[in-house]
Amino acid sequence: FSMGAAAAMLAAARSPDVEALVLDSAFARWSDTLSEQLRAGWHLPAPAVAYALFLYRALSGTDPEAVAPAEVIDALAARPMLFIAGADDPAVDPADGAAMAAAAGSKAEYLLVPGAGHVGAYRTDPAAYTARVRAFLAAAMPPDR
Repeated sequence: FSMGAAAAMLAAARSPDVEALVLDSAFARWSDTLSEQLRAGWHLPAPAVAYALFLYRALSGTDPEAVAPAEVIDALAARPMLFIAGADDPAVDPADGAAMAAAAGSKAEYLLVPGAGHVGAYRTDPAAYTARVRAFLAAAMPPDR
């Protein structure tokens, strides 16, 4: 989910042991997501967003530019991936998941859940969510292989 989905993508890109990924509320680039949250959620103008990102780097010791799951799509494209997004997600643009699924090619699937917010797809319809994830994993990793 969210940052965990990003971490899973970045780790999987380095590990051939990961055979399939289910990614709920995955963002493409942390810097873009963080910037948009500061602009839209806090109504900060561009100079204040730039300063906030500077402070983030200085105080956390990390660079949000370095967390960019979209940049590892090529390394993951041979693996099945299910991107799940909430249509009403205020934190991560649902278009991020759609764009990454499209870039990943034929083994990727995209599920947009109407009415779901950030990491809210499961809560919106637990039965449908579970059925879709189970079907995806069954197809991605059949037991007879």
